[in-house]
Amino acid sequence: MPITRTVTLYQFDELSEEAQEAALCSLWDINVDHDCCDAHDIGLKIREFDIDRKTIKGELHEYPLDVFKLIRENHGVRCDTLETATAYHKQYIRAFVEWYGAQSRRCTPQSWKPKDWLEQFKWEDEAKEVEADFVKALLEDCLVMLRDEYEHLTSRVEVVESIKANGYLFNELGKIA
Repeated sequence: MPITRTVTLYQFDELSEEAQEAALCSLWDINVDHDCCDAHDIGLKIREFDIDRKTIKGELHEYPLDVFKLIRENHGVRCDTLETATAYHKQYIRAFVEWYGAQSRRCTPQSWKPKDWLEQFKWEDEAKEVEADFVKALLEDCLVMLRDEYEHLTSRVEVVESIKANGYLFNELGKIA
């Protein structure tokens, strides 16, 4: 025998304060409940991070000089990553100039083209050391940005906005229907 029930559902604004709090508690992670977190636009692959423990792991998937360029193009002048990239770009060039000076005294300059020198340098220990320091600093910058974004997306204002934008309906206790 079929049973018919009538259930009254409410939009978020129609709930009591207690029911709104219950709804917010159950949907606090609505804006961050996904696995997407990469900085491909700057040539960085973030493998994992924990904003509470302040740990992050990742690596570059572009040549460091290309990453410096991508950061300038995609992150803008007001971003900490640009300061980090600029500092490490200078360090990379200094290391290259020192290495080049030592190499050019051993070889005849005609045997190498400047592009060849730069290509060779990226495999040297000096370049790898500068790159490792750069990646570490860049990941630290990204962790700060991720923490800031997380705090923003889990704020009451943003969660309420997402609830309203998605048109969620609730019972009188604030449980999602």
